[in-house]
Amino acid sequence: MSSPLQKKETMKVPEPTLRRLPWYLSNVKLLKQKGERFVSSTQISKEINIDASQIAKDLSYVNISGRTRVGYEVDTLIAVLEDFLGFTNIPVSYTHLTLPTIA
Repeated sequence: MSSPLQKKETMKVPEPTLRRLPWYLSNVKLLKQKGERFVSSTQISKEINIDASQIAKDLSYVNISGRTRVGYEVDTLIAVLEDFLGFTNIPVSYTHLTLPTIA
């Protein structure tokens, strides 16, 4: 059984799709702040003025599928997009840095 965070096998994602994915992530994070648990491509479409079918097609590259008449689970969609975009791959060497204090 595959995990929702598992990436599809190597495939070429079109550059316009790669440019739109951060928009989707940002929009879904805003919806989460408003308390939404599920989001549809139609909801995202209304917010960022991109056709809902294009959004669904773009999201198919990140190996997540929504449920009919329900949409995508917000927390899962955020995790999948962050993972796909590499936002969760922070090098260990940067995780322990602190800013110097000036006396």
